[in-house]
Amino acid sequence: MIDKIKLSLPRCRDMPDISGYLDNGNESSNVKTGEVSVFGNVENIKVMQYFGGYSIQGSLPKLLYGNNVCQLTRKDIGVAIEKLSDRLHLPLGDADITSIEVGANICLSKQHTAYTRLLGDMPRMQRVSMADSLYYQGSGKVHPRQYYFYDKVAEVKKSGGTMPQGLEAANMMRYEMRLKGRLTKQLSIPEFKAATLQDRAVYRGLVDKWLDGYQSITKLVGDKDDSMMNISSVKDAKELFFAQLIAKAGGSSAIDEYLSKLKEQSNIKDRREISKIKLGLQKLASKTSLTSDNGDIEELTAKVKQIAQDS
Repeated sequence: MIDKIKLSLPRCRDMPDISGYLDNGNESSNVKTGEVSVFGNVENIKVMQYFGGYSIQGSLPKLLYGNNVCQLTRKDIGVAIEKLSDRLHLPLGDADITSIEVGANICLSKQHTAYTRLLGDMPRMQRVSMADSLYYQGSGKVHPRQYYFYDKVAEVKKSGGTMPQGLEAANMMRYEMRLKGRLTKQLSIPEFKAATLQDRAVYRGLVDKWLDGYQSITKLVGDKDDSMMNISSVKDAKELFFAQLIAKAGGSSAIDEYLSKLKEQSNIKDRREISKIKLGLQKLASKTSLTSDNGDIEELTAKVKQIAQDS
């Protein structure tokens, strides 16, 4: 489940000049200080050597498999780190991890939008819905935690890559967690180095954090009962009608779009009032229990849990 990582390794006296080990190696110099930096690649991995050390970042599954559709096992992480260490002649197991992506590709029965429209708010995070993706992040300028859902097949094609044979037309959604900054505090561990990723408890902690992120998201669905059977008044009938309209318009995405226009075009500017309207609409939207919506969210939830269990 580990995908992209960024490593930082301080440079000691006995560590080599890696310029000869890089693909497409180049140099750049700081006009003011005269410091020379070396940068290049090891296959898909970006590498930089500067006065104080080395910076290495990229996708580990792409390094091993040529794509990140295939998922790394915990043992594969060690193979990837060892491959990089051998190529660069550096002890990368000792390198600090400064950012990391944990993700999985989920094959589903429908396109990703059938599921993302049913994913509501996440505690203390902003929900941002785009045409081809949905993500959650904090409200500040720095985002130490982000959670992304997007169409994996579309992303691969957009980047000029190719899907593995047999998966070209798959309904594949990627769910990933991105962490950066103060990772030892975020993960409650004393140190977080490349070698640490092979530790069973640390790896399990990352997978659990990925799963917890998904489970904390409000699911905009009701129970499995036929909502029509619960109508006992005119008020119930009206609420169900509008709840179904919200669901068919796109669920959370439709609510977000409406609130965005409301803030721009109406006289309601107070954030507390907007928040009350949002909560009211979400409560209304939850009154429908369309069987297709229940099935979709249950399918996604079951597969996320299974991936976490198998990892």
